[in-house]
Amino acid sequence: VVTVAVVVGALLMLVILALSGAPGIMLLATALAALPVGPVVAVYLWLDRYEPEPKLLLTYALLWGAFVATIAALVVLGVGGFGVGVTDTVSLAVVAPVTEEASKGLFLLLLLWGRR
Repeated sequence: VVTVAVVVGALLMLVILALSGAPGIMLLATALAALPVGPVVAVYLWLDRYEPEPKLLLTYALLWGAFVATIAALVVLGVGGFGVGVTDTVSLAVVAPVTEEASKGLFLLLLLWGRR
């Protein structure tokens, strides 16, 4: 389930990049947003050295947060814009972060359910 969700999320992100109005700018923004990922992952691995988690689960968690949570936030923002009349500022400041963090929490619940 997690692998399929990550692959679908990654493919949808590629489609969004390709269909955006300025794919060059979008690709640059994506690359700049990905820059701090390496040092952050290195710090997490350093902190996790005494009781290490399986590397595959850490990879899934990173990919879930990058692709699935982002797509979920985009879907909720797109669908929510039709149903609820909120401003762009409110949707970007409240709806997107809440949706993304709830999606990341869903990953933890899937881990609890799947790895008893």
